[in-house]
Amino acid sequence: MEMDESEENNGLQPILQRRIFFGREVGFADRKLLPAFQLKSRTYLGPTAMDAEMAFLMANQAKATSGKLVYDPFVGTGSILVSAARFGAMTMGADIDIRVVRDGRGPDCNVWSNFKQVGIFDAIICDPPYGVRAGGRKSGGRKILRGTVDPYTVPEDKRTDHIPSTGAYSLVECVHDLLHLAARMLVMKGRLVFFFPVLRDENGSEVKFPEHPCFKLVAVSEQILSSRYSRVLLTMVKVEPYSQEVEEAARLMHLEFRENHLKWLEEGNIHSSVFKPSDHSQIRADTKSFKDPKPKYRGKYV
Repeated sequence: MEMDESEENNGLQPILQRRIFFGREVGFADRKLLPAFQLKSRTYLGPTAMDAEMAFLMANQAKATSGKLVYDPFVGTGSILVSAARFGAMTMGADIDIRVVRDGRGPDCNVWSNFKQVGIFDAIICDPPYGVRAGGRKSGGRKILRGTVDPYTVPEDKRTDHIPSTGAYSLVECVHDLLHLAARMLVMKGRLVFFFPVLRDENGSEVKFPEHPCFKLVAVSEQILSSRYSRVLLTMVKVEPYSQEVEEAARLMHLEFRENHLKWLEEGNIHSSVFKPSDHSQIRADTKSFKDPKPKYRGKYV
């Protein structure tokens, strides 16, 4: 650090000479965090919500870092734990008024809203089921998914060993839900990394990948699995905050992409494309039909 306290003195020698101090930096302040965590931008607030800057100072004093477990016995709306979670700590809280923690002001305005608003995860890494070795399933069962019966609540005494009914979950729907989840849960500049299957086209036609208004595709890495299909590792970075307007735009993009580029990824199509017999074995010498082999899994082939 350098200081120059000299002033003009009519050409004479300055009263104080220039001074240079040497030291060691022991800490610094990242004030860029504060605007995104201001109380006025929070979805869920209470009368005792802690100021964002003070909450960050408290988290620093507690040395909240990745791998630490932080507990607030008077959690309220979770305003202090949000700052601790930003530094990578796992958080837990309790409050005498369970309604503040559990219910809040509805499903879209509760203690979890503040975490979702600023993002929870720095990255999401996954390999969605795309129907070659294992197919996707989702909770609900056929009757619920068809709308013939209403969703039900599992009784408390049966929750420990209850196995919910499931229904088919195509990759088309899975990819859309994955992008929607990542858009809501990732912090800004957080990364989504996942595999996406593609057919190996001999004509070399351009492959289209899923898109979302919140994400920018930064890397595509192909892994060849067979002569018929491969999978590409897509790396996306979150560049836009999530909002209701973004959700509607993403839905329209998904419908367009599904209509024009995801026909072969509908339920069962990818399996048929990968395991269909070669051209020379389509018709046998005895003119007997050759059935498409479809290995069966529990419930349904995928």
